[in-house]
Amino acid sequence: MKFRAVAALLFLLGLTPAQAADPEVGITVVPPWVEQLPLEEFRSDRSNDRQVRKSDTGLELFARLAYQVIDRTGLESSATIAPVFDPEDESLSFHFVRVIRDGQVIDRLENAEISLLRQEEGLDISLIDGAITAMIQLEDMRVGEIIDYAYGGAADTQLWRDEIVEVDKVGRELK
Repeated sequence: MKFRAVAALLFLLGLTPAQAADPEVGITVVPPWVEQLPLEEFRSDRSNDRQVRKSDTGLELFARLAYQVIDRTGLESSATIAPVFDPEDESLSFHFVRVIRDGQVIDRLENAEISLLRQEEGLDISLIDGAITAMIQLEDMRVGEIIDYAYGGAADTQLWRDEIVEVDKVGRELK
């Protein structure tokens, strides 16, 4: 009964789960409005840069993360890049995926396989939101390397169009 009430409310608000059969993730250059920091200005262990701006239809987002693999136990989790988006009203594009090995910058986006996963993290409480995870699994990673990647997109929103609301998920530990 509770699920039906929530589903009906979401339907009335126009927030139905994504119905897109084939969501797409693009590969684009960094937008000109983004102020890019040099990698040297990032902290040595892990840092991120998020920039958001209003557009005529909602918001535009740029996110960049850079971190160093510091031991063998963190190799697998460090090598997984997995931003989440809702294809019903959001777009996602990767701008770059770089690995810095012995001072050399290696472009890993050019040959990357981008897997789209529907994980539905709220399924245990009967909440289906339609979110998609765009995952890149980096191969041949080594301790000491730096992973530097950026992605962005747009969110077209009918609700709270004049407001910027941002939710950030924290707590992922990298070793």
